[in-house]
Amino acid sequence: MKATIDIPDDLYRRVKARTAEEGRRIREVAADLFQKWLDEGGGSQTTAEIPVVTPAQLRRHRDVQSLRMAYPQGYRLSGPLIPAKKGAPQIPAAAVEQALEEMDQEELAAHARPR
Repeated sequence: MKATIDIPDDLYRRVKARTAEEGRRIREVAADLFQKWLDEGGGSQTTAEIPVVTPAQLRRHRDVQSLRMAYPQGYRLSGPLIPAKKGAPQIPAAAVEQALEEMDQEELAAHARPR
């Protein structure tokens, strides 16, 4: 699979120089690093440790600092921040997922480099 990531120019130059010294390809090094990260558990935080917060709980915080103090590891929102109008039709989750997938594909196509 092909993926495009943005990294600082200086970091890329240093990685490219070191991979050339070792006779390796950048994609091999990246794949090794991803695999190592996955093998180590992908970090110390799992989605089970991240609290689910309702919009009402979130709105109680008056500033970003109090929000960060209450949820230092982050949070997942259980619903929309801005409620829909009464009587507004519900959008099926599958339609939302499909729209997001289409937007992702459009963005990838817009940034694709010709070979």
